[in-house]
Amino acid sequence: MKQIDRINRQCGFGIIETVIALGIMTIVGLGMMTMFDSQQKQIRYMQQKQDLVELRSIMQRQLSMTNVCTWQLRDKTFDAATNPSATVLNLLNNTLYAGPDAASSPIAAAGQFLPGTLNRVLVTGITFKEITATTNTNEYKGIFEVSFGASALGTTLYPVTVQQYFTATPVGASTNRRIVGCEVNAATGAGPGGVAFNASGNFVAPVSGVYKVTVVGGGGGGGAGVNQPTMANGAGGGGAGGTVIFWTTLVAGQAYPVQVGAGGFGAGAGYGGTGGTGLNSIFQTATANGGAGGGGSFSGSSYGGAGGSASGGPIIMSGGAGAPGGRAENAETPPPGMNWYAGQGGAGGSSFLGGGGSGGVGGGGMGGFAPGSGGGGGDAQNASGGSGANGMVIFEWGS
Repeated sequence: MKQIDRINRQCGFGIIETVIALGIMTIVGLGMMTMFDSQQKQIRYMQQKQDLVELRSIMQRQLSMTNVCTWQLRDKTFDAATNPSATVLNLLNNTLYAGPDAASSPIAAAGQFLPGTLNRVLVTGITFKEITATTNTNEYKGIFEVSFGASALGTTLYPVTVQQYFTATPVGASTNRRIVGCEVNAATGAGPGGVAFNASGNFVAPVSGVYKVTVVGGGGGGGAGVNQPTMANGAGGGGAGGTVIFWTTLVAGQAYPVQVGAGGFGAGAGYGGTGGTGLNSIFQTATANGGAGGGGSFSGSSYGGAGGSASGGPIIMSGGAGAPGGRAENAETPPPGMNWYAGQGGAGGSSFLGGGGSGGVGGGGMGGFAPGSGGGGGDAQNASGGSGANGMVIFEWGS
């Protein structure tokens, strides 16, 4: 009898120890899950901050082109009775565009997620504000500001701002001023500066000396999808243009021809065709080749376009390749409105200057976001591909 009691006590201790061990393991597991979740949030937060750093870089680069900046501000009026002015200007369609018209790719648009990012950064407002007179006649400076909604991570995303100089003239006898155009640089030509071309033209050197020149080829267009069960893949994204960076000596007042490669066309809806190849950008002996177009679903391959190469300088970078179209059989349940065989389009390749257009999901691919980037491929529902972005030639001096 005593032997049985001793065995029972030993069994009881075993059960108690097991329960305690399970409790400890649960606590440790919950702690590890919490720590992992915290680390993931921190990584995403850092990625969001990097997205905003890239946004500011793109704003500075695009707004340094006087035609791009002037188009978005020309003929807008503000009250100069106070300095700075109390006027806050809204942009057309509450959108900041990368080019000189509303057909250009948006850099940011209020009420939409920031293009080209994976972290769902919601833009809530785009304004031009804090307009202040300088010491020069009819010259003012203001700030382009892009603001954001609360982050899903519970962190604060501060607005991205870029300062811009411009000229404005009086409106009658009032204190109102009408914006005439933007200036490349607040300096009169003696200080550091930069200018970027997104279309071919002539660069007139403001000062004599050594210039850093960055040449980026045009991005390839995205392929188009086709609504056929035997051609299930989404179309491929276009490749990005290549990049060459070099230094050269230019003479003040002399005009130098600049060739900027256009982005390749996005393949039209309903044909499942291949996107167009981006054209080459050239300055002096440096050439940045355009990216190849993405494959269309009609060919059954839906490959991503290859990135362009480059030559003529000490720093050469190939453009990023476009992503291939997605395969429909990987999705067990199709998204609403899509056939079971409608694969997603592949994303456009990233250029030296930023990301490409996103691939189509239930529609067409997006145009290349950053200069020289590839357009996204359309999904397999007769969706068109996105156009590749034009290349760019950037001149920097005095730094």
